[in-house]
Amino acid sequence: MKSLRQLSNDELEASMANLVRREREILHSILEHICEIKRRELHLRSTSNLCRYLVEKFKYTGGAAMRRIEAARLLEDVPTIATQIEDGSLNLSQLGEVYRAVKQ
Repeated sequence: MKSLRQLSNDELEASMANLVRREREILHSILEHICEIKRRELHLRSTSNLCRYLVEKFKYTGGAAMRRIEAARLLEDVPTIATQIEDGSLNLSQLGEVYRAVKQ
């Protein structure tokens, strides 16, 4: 495997584009996992708080955990946003803002 310094500009950009696409797919999958963990109440085995569970079990910061929980809740309420998460038109910060706006 070539090091990044050995890649041509086109190869580097193509590699980056692939990583960004995969990152968005992974984010969507993580949010789905959080929804399922919440549905199964797995967090209740160690704590009553889903945020604390994500912090303790998966080493997210408190803010990172809350952003993912808010995004997962929005995904539960509006499953059609999955496409927008994967194509990058909605990012984690935006999902949290939309969730908080809808909640109010």
